Amino acid sequence: NSAETGNIATNADEDAVLDFCHAIGGNLIWDLEIKGTLYDPPGKAAIAQSMQNYVTAKNYGTNILVFQVGNEPDLTPDPNNPGHNMGVTTYDLEFSNYIAAVNGLYSGSRWAGPDCAGGGTGFDATFCPKFAPGGQVAFVCQHLYPFGTSLDTNTSAVHISWMLAASTEAGYQSFNNRWVPSAFAAGLAPRYEECNSFFHNGSFGASDTYASALWGLSWMYFQANAGLAGINLHMGLNARSEEHTSELQS
Repeated sequence: NSAETGNIATNADEDAVLDFCHAIGGNLIWDLEIKGTLYDPPGKAAIAQSMQNYVTAKNYGTNILVFQVGNEPDLTPDPNNPGHNMGVTTYDLEFSNYIAAVNGLYSGSRWAGPDCAGGGTGFDATFCPKFAPGGQVAFVCQHLYPFGTSLDTNTSAVHISWMLAASTEAGYQSFNNRWVPSAFAAGLAPRYEECNSFFHNGSFGASDTYASALWGLSWMYFQANAGLAGINLHMGLNARSEEHTSELQS
């Protein structure tokens, strides 16, 4: 996930992460960007073919590699509607164009989308029935950080109380109800492709405590019981603590 900042991976990087995913029996969900000039179906299709060629040469099977179109398109400028964030119509068009470009080079590619931020669940109602019949969508993806930003003014103790509150599961279910049924109705697999308790790299003093481990177990159990195909816990460098940011960068 380049977070729509450009493909910073080399061919060696691509191969190495595929090796790692094969070793652990996992999927690699690889982002093909959609922001501004990064949107490039022919160029990104060539990258996709190169990665698939490596998978084939290594005999890694047909399920390891999934291409994700865009990262949080609902927060990405819409080239067809200047001054506004991307809407469903533009996203579905760009998703279609990426699939067509890759299908023109090889068959059997697998895909994921729309991968919206927490406010963008409205994409799924059109995305799922439109792309399910093609049989190439592996995951319907969504982002969620149930407790919001770690950069608020609350203390770590308050953040811990939120993570351990008995009411959290009702909130999870309420959010799931906004997008998961669209995936199930289309016969697709819903997945939290990016999630964690707090965004902005977690709440230090809360996210790095035993309470967070308990929260993580509860979160994973709830979503597994809800029928989700998987989750990907996410972190970043924009931390609440400069000290911890430096540790991550080093």
